Amino acid sequence: MPPWSREDARKSITEQETRLRGQLSLQTALSSSQKREALRYACSDGPALDSRSTRSVLRSANRHQIADRFKWNLAHIFPDWPEWQRAYDQLETQIGAYAALQGTLAKGAAQLLAAMKLSDDIGQLTYKVW
Repeated sequence: MPPWSREDARKSITEQETRLRGQLSLQTALSSSQKREALRYACSDGPALDSRSTRSVLRSANRHQIADRFKWNLAHIFPDWPEWQRAYDQLETQIGAYAALQGTLAKGAAQLLAAMKLSDDIGQLTYKVW
């Protein structure tokens, strides 16, 4: 049995929610995305928020003002848009080939193996494309 009970976990979560709601009840009107950002900040080990610090923390920046280390780099998945489009087209082709196998799996083990391999290929490509 864990050292904490479900009731302890519920109580802890409720206390955290209450504390965070208090920190988010600001005098200024914030958009929902700003509230989510404030909640994310409040959940970190940072200092408690007040309305002055929240306004400075939530001020949005343009993408060119953000350091590269904080931006997503998807080049390791697809180096450019045309490469993604080629993979997407290949996925569409493979899905069509897989659909064409319907009703043919009883023809033997080789046909079943081909379908399973194609299914795996589709799954891996789907993971990259989507």
